[in-house]
Amino acid sequence: MATNPTIPSLFILLLSAALPACNKVLDVPAPPGQIGVAAAFGDSTTAVAAVTGVYVQMAGHGQFEWSGISYNTARSADEVINRLGTDSFAENSLLYTNTGVRLMWQQGFTSLLQINTNISGLKASTGLSIALQHQLLGEMFFCRAFVNFYLVNLWGDAVPLVTSPNAAVNAFAKSENHEQLYTQIIADLLEAQHDLSISYPSAGRARPNVMAVDALLARVYLYQQRYNEAISLAGTVIGSNLYSPLPPLSGVFLATSREAIWQLLPPNFNGPDPVGEAYIYHYSPSGVTPELLAAFEPGDLRRQTWIGTNTSYSDTFKIPYKYKNGFFTNDSLPIEYYVVLRLAEQFLIRAEANARLGQTSASVADLNIIRIRAGLPALADTLTQAQCIAAVQQERRVELFSEWGHRWLDLKRWPGVTNPSLTRADEVLGAYKSGWQPTDRYYPVPQYELQVNPNLVQNPGYPNH
Repeated sequence: MATNPTIPSLFILLLSAALPACNKVLDVPAPPGQIGVAAAFGDSTTAVAAVTGVYVQMAGHGQFEWSGISYNTARSADEVINRLGTDSFAENSLLYTNTGVRLMWQQGFTSLLQINTNISGLKASTGLSIALQHQLLGEMFFCRAFVNFYLVNLWGDAVPLVTSPNAAVNAFAKSENHEQLYTQIIADLLEAQHDLSISYPSAGRARPNVMAVDALLARVYLYQQRYNEAISLAGTVIGSNLYSPLPPLSGVFLATSREAIWQLLPPNFNGPDPVGEAYIYHYSPSGVTPELLAAFEPGDLRRQTWIGTNTSYSDTFKIPYKYKNGFFTNDSLPIEYYVVLRLAEQFLIRAEANARLGQTSASVADLNIIRIRAGLPALADTLTQAQCIAAVQQERRVELFSEWGHRWLDLKRWPGVTNPSLTRADEVLGAYKSGWQPTDRYYPVPQYELQVNPNLVQNPGYPNH
């Protein structure tokens, strides 16, 4: 964390980053090139630009928000492999000197510094209307919860709770128990829930509304095993009628997606999609595992639509193909935005929560909405609870693959089937990967961070110096 920029340089970076991102979707007026923290929140023009700069920064992060989470965790789980050689993510053999892990950590905390600086500036501002001040604060509380959600799920109890805009203070923040992080995540989402409305604050869905807050909070409650609350919030999103549960599979990841709840925009507007770039680029050796291919039932339209073929170094193999725009912009293809939250997950959240509570008929009803869109037959509502839970896990696997770490996080949070004292990660990845150890469930704190901050605690299984 000591590598984070100071606040003045951060704002020059943040506001200048927002400048090339001005487009109809974000509705960002051009900010001044050099501006202080107080001046940044003196009027609506610069305040909106500062907040929008957070999304621009997210869109520019290769190892954290912008594709890194999806790509790296897909390899950590059983979804993607490197076909040409060693891959420390896929082999769960990460060292605390790994560059990708270090960049993920640093970029995540850089986002937090920007967000915390915005929250501090917005709270102190006297030049904004009350309505705009609350809206922008709600967006930042949501973003802080989102970033912390991924930090705590990737690094567990090693993550410090950072709420200060002071980089010098943050540099020596201590690791906290994951429950402390979750307490903050929920508090931030409840604050954002109060501040935001059902209307999106910009054209499109590139800035979150209250449904995005409810969608993320439903996921958090599911992870916390607060099933009734997860059911209620997922139901609120589903019942809002803002989103379509059944758009064609080919349209789910487009800019015009009727299923998207929150999206990130490519840095160059219609530039390459980050996940598409990771897999489609001619020299990319990463392909779908045989295990994931085998998980699709015969006739599943998701395999037909969301799995593609790539050729690299004369080797032809299957790849995740939810995004079609690869390394170079292809003007003949529809514009794709990076979908962060979408409605199908809300059906699956509600289905899982109902299954855990033994309400199998309700669970099956939601699963069948997802299955029917995929061209599969409906499940019988006579499934036992165990069968229903297995069906939920199957549908999450084939619906959410290579998206935002869902498979990796699911395997780590689900209890084992044969041994509930283990996790599904231990059972599934332990059988699939010869070198798997339970301590591989969390990434190492980077060596550099441990050296500059003695208050950080390393995760078990990695060096602590």
